Amino acid sequence: MEARELAEQRRQTIAVAAIELVEGIRRLFPDAVIKASEPFEDEDICVTVYGPWDDEALETVRQQIYELEFQAYQRHGVEAIVKALPLSYLPE
Repeated sequence: MEARELAEQRRQTIAVAAIELVEGIRRLFPDAVIKASEPFEDEDICVTVYGPWDDEALETVRQQIYELEFQAYQRHGVEAIVKALPLSYLPE
């Protein structure tokens, strides 16, 4: 297989993983605002999620998101990082 074909296949895999990740976040947190983030280190997918969470709930939310990140890695070999922040951090 040519390098170009391998690169295209990898992009498709990342796209599928990103869709699954965002759909998972939407299912768990329907009121969240999801935004693409600047790339972080060698991560394939970088997203920030803003939601109506207080400080107590934030740790639980982050754990649930971590599980989604892990699923993306297990299924597709894709590295994802999702930052979860309260809505008050959402840029206007």
